[in-house]
Amino acid sequence: MIRTIKIGTRDSLLAKVQTKIAIDYLKNFYNDLQFEIFHIKTSGDKITDKPLYDIGGKALFTKEIDSAIINEEIDIAIHSAKDVEAGYDKNLLAFPCVLPEEDSRDVFISKNYLNEKSSFERLKANAIIGTSSIRRQNQMRTMRDDLQFRAIRGNINTRLNKLSSGELCVDGIVLAAAGLKRAGLFSENMEILTDMMPAVCQGMIAIQCNAKNHQLIEKLSKISHHDTMIKFIIQREFVETINGSCTTAVASNIEIIHNKIHANFLIYKNEQEFRKVSYIDEISNGKKIAREAGIELLKFFNE
Repeated sequence: MIRTIKIGTRDSLLAKVQTKIAIDYLKNFYNDLQFEIFHIKTSGDKITDKPLYDIGGKALFTKEIDSAIINEEIDIAIHSAKDVEAGYDKNLLAFPCVLPEEDSRDVFISKNYLNEKSSFERLKANAIIGTSSIRRQNQMRTMRDDLQFRAIRGNINTRLNKLSSGELCVDGIVLAAAGLKRAGLFSENMEILTDMMPAVCQGMIAIQCNAKNHQLIEKLSKISHHDTMIKFIIQREFVETINGSCTTAVASNIEIIHNKIHANFLIYKNEQEFRKVSYIDEISNGKKIAREAGIELLKFFNE
């Protein structure tokens, strides 16, 4: 009988917040469980002066934690689902549970957001935006072709502090609404970018465990949030079909309306060329349309 769960997580503010959210969620169903938290310093946390696409991708935020699960040093890990790269070994790792999805959209935050409402539309010509995300850069270029970009790294609270102090030397930054809201850092002076499609699985918290731990998988699967898991499975199928990484500018948005999937998938070939495909279909066809979208967009990307 499982009594104490060893949790592995990063040591950032958002990781700690998400771990608390996950523990509270688990306790709603299994109030007899105890939890022991292990903060693990990942390569992504140690290397902060280079963009992810230059040093190994999103896996830098998960590989040490993955190893701890595989070696049975911890029982579960709490991940931002968008940080899970394509191609993880399903014989070793499993994602049996996701929590209810938070706001998946992106947020623009101007350097003066503490005093006035951020406005992407009112940015001066040739404004500089701080973001290391190729997906965000390309979509923002489509909206404003005069923009300049500066790669930035760091936790969300660090970025906000550096932005407000002027240390970043940019006109604004872009962050995920989900992280800001979960950490209690979202304010009315930040602007939701409704015209931008989010990263694959943005806004989702995924619970990971060892694929051989069948008892834990069964326990976690029973409490996974149904609609969010459907979206997670579809978007994972898409990103794995195209073998996407942080160097691939892809995005996805999925809604479930009246038991139908409304899915949008996007890929950028370069800064100017992109293609979007959309589907409305039965939930049972979710993985099928994700594969179809991945194959079509990958063909466009390689033309």
